[in-house]
Amino acid sequence: MQHHRLDVRQITKGTNVKCKDQSFGFELSGTKNDLESAKRKLDTFVAQITEEPYSVSKPGISEFWKSDKGRGIQNYVETAHHVILKSSYDKSNERQDAFDIGAISGDHHSGNYVMASCTVYGTKMISVTRGDLTDLDVDVIVYSANPMLQLNSGLGKAILTKGGSSITSECEQFIKTYKTLGEGDVFVSKAGTLKAKSIVHVASPQWSNDDDDSKLMKVVVKAMCQASQNDHKSLAIPALSCGTYGYPVDRATCAIVAAVNNFFREMPHSDLTSIYLCDMTEETTNGFIKGLEREWGAHSVRRYNRPKMRTDTVHTPGMRFAMDRTGNADIGTQRLSTKSTKGIGPTLPVNNPGIGTSVVLGNIRVSMKKAALADQTIPVLVNTTAINLSLCNGAVSKTILKQAGPEIQQELKLNYPKGLSDGGVAVTKGYNLKCAHVIHGYIAPWDGQQKTLTDLIRFVTRCLEETQKLGHDGVAVPAIGTGALGYPKDVVATEMLTAVSEFAANNSNSLINRVEFVLFPTDSDTIKAFELEFAKWSMVSQQNRDRDYDNVGNSRTKDGYEDHIYEELPESMPGEFRHIFVIGNVTITIKDGDITKEDADCIVNSSNENLDLTAGQVSKALVNLCGKKLVEEAKAKQGEMKKTGLAITQAPGLPCRNIMHVVAKHTADEWKQVVGQCLMKAKIDNHRSIAFPALRTGLTIRGGDAANAMCMAVHEFAKEGCGSLTDIRFVIFKTEMVDKFRQAAQRTQWSEAGLTKKPTVDVGSTRVQEMAGDTIHLRVYALDDSNIKNAIKQLDRMIEGEFMVSQFTDPIIKRLNETQMQAIGNVVKNNHVCLEHTDGRLEIYGLLTNVHAASTDINRIIKDAIQVENEHKLASMCKAFVQWYFIEEVNGEEVYSRFQEKLNFKIEQSYQNKEDMFIYRSSDLDIVVDFKTLHKYEKGETDDSKKLQLVRKDLIEDQQIETPSEWKQSKGNCFVNVLQRTDPKFEEIESTFKLTSGPGWNVLKIEEVQNKSLWRQYHAKKKQLEEQNPPGTINERFLWHGTTESTVDSVNLHGFNRSYCGKNATYFGYGVYFAIEAKYSARETYSRQDDNGVKRMYYCSVLTGEYAQGDPEMRVPPPKPSGGKDALYDSVTNSLDLQKQEMFIIFNDTQAYPLFIVHFKKQQ
Repeated sequence: MQHHRLDVRQITKGTNVKCKDQSFGFELSGTKNDLESAKRKLDTFVAQITEEPYSVSKPGISEFWKSDKGRGIQNYVETAHHVILKSSYDKSNERQDAFDIGAISGDHHSGNYVMASCTVYGTKMISVTRGDLTDLDVDVIVYSANPMLQLNSGLGKAILTKGGSSITSECEQFIKTYKTLGEGDVFVSKAGTLKAKSIVHVASPQWSNDDDDSKLMKVVVKAMCQASQNDHKSLAIPALSCGTYGYPVDRATCAIVAAVNNFFREMPHSDLTSIYLCDMTEETTNGFIKGLEREWGAHSVRRYNRPKMRTDTVHTPGMRFAMDRTGNADIGTQRLSTKSTKGIGPTLPVNNPGIGTSVVLGNIRVSMKKAALADQTIPVLVNTTAINLSLCNGAVSKTILKQAGPEIQQELKLNYPKGLSDGGVAVTKGYNLKCAHVIHGYIAPWDGQQKTLTDLIRFVTRCLEETQKLGHDGVAVPAIGTGALGYPKDVVATEMLTAVSEFAANNSNSLINRVEFVLFPTDSDTIKAFELEFAKWSMVSQQNRDRDYDNVGNSRTKDGYEDHIYEELPESMPGEFRHIFVIGNVTITIKDGDITKEDADCIVNSSNENLDLTAGQVSKALVNLCGKKLVEEAKAKQGEMKKTGLAITQAPGLPCRNIMHVVAKHTADEWKQVVGQCLMKAKIDNHRSIAFPALRTGLTIRGGDAANAMCMAVHEFAKEGCGSLTDIRFVIFKTEMVDKFRQAAQRTQWSEAGLTKKPTVDVGSTRVQEMAGDTIHLRVYALDDSNIKNAIKQLDRMIEGEFMVSQFTDPIIKRLNETQMQAIGNVVKNNHVCLEHTDGRLEIYGLLTNVHAASTDINRIIKDAIQVENEHKLASMCKAFVQWYFIEEVNGEEVYSRFQEKLNFKIEQSYQNKEDMFIYRSSDLDIVVDFKTLHKYEKGETDDSKKLQLVRKDLIEDQQIETPSEWKQSKGNCFVNVLQRTDPKFEEIESTFKLTSGPGWNVLKIEEVQNKSLWRQYHAKKKQLEEQNPPGTINERFLWHGTTESTVDSVNLHGFNRSYCGKNATYFGYGVYFAIEAKYSARETYSRQDDNGVKRMYYCSVLTGEYAQGDPEMRVPPPKPSGGKDALYDSVTNSLDLQKQEMFIIFNDTQAYPLFIVHFKKQQ
């Protein structure tokens, strides 16, 4: 606003009035008559101000406008468009109170501003501040003093001028007592009239031209210790040892930041939470920023745009003019200022994202702590020990043995007399430890080869699997192999987090929700390695934390429906073209910019088969920046480029580590494959981040098509498991293309979440009426109408960006009852969002955080409704084959009374689970169904005459549905019979398997599943289909289903559960998939091999009945054309073309029976 400052100065030009800029007004000094004249001229100037009302009616807008984000938008719009925004209800806006001559203005905001910041160790914020250290409102400032504590120059002089002579008195008293302040010593004095409470005077070390920064770092730590011991919370540090002490600026600033890190690492519970690294020069503050990036990584440091002005000077109500600070204060001056104008807000940022000590991967929160492993209170501990399982070796094993007691060693000897086999683990109780179980394992010493690294990953994965099998929700793991075994600490940190990420992606139903990495408190190198690794993985988590999000992964619930928490995160800085989307563990960032300036692990460049870098804008730019080294390496990689279409080179001189060159394609589908190839390569190479340009969008492919293809490739990659690659960026050179990529990313999310088009955001009658009271009324002030119009447009855009729509389209919505809808209404009310309810669809609109919170609760209500409906269906089905009765005596005769449908189902469930009794509530009484005596009675009843006899009637048997006569006789409901190789069934199933499995497989074992209740349910359903479908329909087929070792027991006992749907793919609906040919199910995706290389596949009888074409969004089969909305197809398929048909998908768990399990392995 330079022109406004000049306008005001022009008013006083040629007069005896001196004009000086102040934080809250212009300070004019002169005679009373001159000041009155100046005031009249200023009144004329103020009269030019125009204003316009601005109102926003949106759910939650009042709450948002008061938040840090709302204030940030206000500050940005005011600065960018030369306007002031004031509440219409703020009485300070009355013009007649514009000026008060002779009034003393309030507290001045300093000219300091934050250039960068990061949050470390969860709660500690470090800010790099440009400006005057003495103006900072902190508890403690640090001053680099001379040996005699003389405050006679530089910062010392400023401290004396603003703090007063009392500081000098304390310094003189110290010198009188101790003679001098020795190098490396510190002295604490009060801060006089400064805003700070104390000053820590330090004797900074001189530069000695060696590589030892320890003296300087010790001084910083001493200063922080002094502040911490006095319970201070904030401290400001200048660039100690620079200037006359001779330290190079870059060296000193990095050493100071490293010392701050050391202090917080060693004293995590210190009250110090805010550190300000302050200097007036750009060179020094840039040095501090480099130090932050060096310690915690560039991605953890948030930079801020330098403000165009350093202070807020207010001359009119609702009008602020930002001016440069000039001169010192004149004594005896009078000031012109407003009575109640507020400053622009805090100059220093709050709640900035940074790194922490935890990160959310899928449904698992992974955290790190510095503590002794044996002291942890958690269900499972992991211990690495000798292969013979002797706990007398190794510090951790010894501690576990000592604290658990000798019983733990005795259990190992009893259950594992031969020690551990290769890749195996041993599980014991926790005994006197604060855990239920301990998982013991052996890891070979580091040999620098892939095998030991693979063993480490498998061991971590095996521990997670064992924790899951034990039914526990948490496990504590040490930094495996970082001690005597010699594993690189950074490699261990990377691979352990990667292993947990892969487990979370592949086991979305897992009970495990927390994994703790427990690090030895004095192992600083390992701690730092894990801190850096957590920093790399925590970007998504930190962005979510800004919006109070706990989880951005996809969770799959027991009823088989997915929880999709896909959200567009807020822009990192107002006005930037940056959009961030989260899918599972992957963050997609879309922004405008120059890809050569990205600090990703890898950037992508499209070229030709000859890897000719003279063609293409990006290629040419890379050559200009990287020089001959890149050209020479590219020539050496030409053969690789021609062979695979992809080649990787170094990136000399660029912020990134590597450049991934790919052969340019001509269609969007081809580009989709290329992007997928790049992502897989980056994942294999353990990259954390990758940046793509808008690949060849200007040649033969429309920009929108390219954006769709690239975003879909990322989406598919995220679903398959991203490994360590969690940061994917699209860096678009042309700003107009950013929106196409943003829309493509949104469409990808909506498609996954079950939407077919962008939901409309109608903020009109329905929604506004529901939230009629939530409106903010502002007035916009400026000297020019065009400024006001532009500001309002900007406000509209930025506010709309903070709101979102979430849509729910599950078929159950049509069937929600009044109670369930009332519960949804309460959620909407409590979270301040709007609700639109149409046939089969719910849509909520509001603030991002509010919509997210409401979505979580609405998803829960919908899932509960699905569960209730499923129970009702199961109860109805159960009634078809089992009915429980109790016998009453009425008028001397026995009367069989039925249990009602739902209760009948629950009784049968308990009976099948072999429970001793089932208790239900009736008329405020607890009623016992006793399966041992087959009686029903009131709980506590001892009189047998009052107990009613029970009868269980098997209706299926009554209908002559018998289990196969050749089944083995067994007492229980389920028996798995291992077929002998001489058994004709073995030969028949083996031949059937090999007929379509393809060559190269050995059948090791075949088991026959004999489950009585599943068999009867299946045949009851089969009879139903045969009765309802037209004659000639092929109702039953024999198909294949690949499975894993961990799910076999569940399928044998309970059948095929839709809760596992989507574990491998959901391309044709959210059901259970069965293949026509065995070779399809033999793929590793579907039948994963166990530790011994053995795979498993079910041979099943499946009721496919009448079928339709499948669709990714189907949760039930579509309706039949002529049967009404409740007459659904029995199944769906991948293709109605018989020549292309590969699979069938069912959505009713009773439509498949697991006949045989084939165990097979690759031929050697």
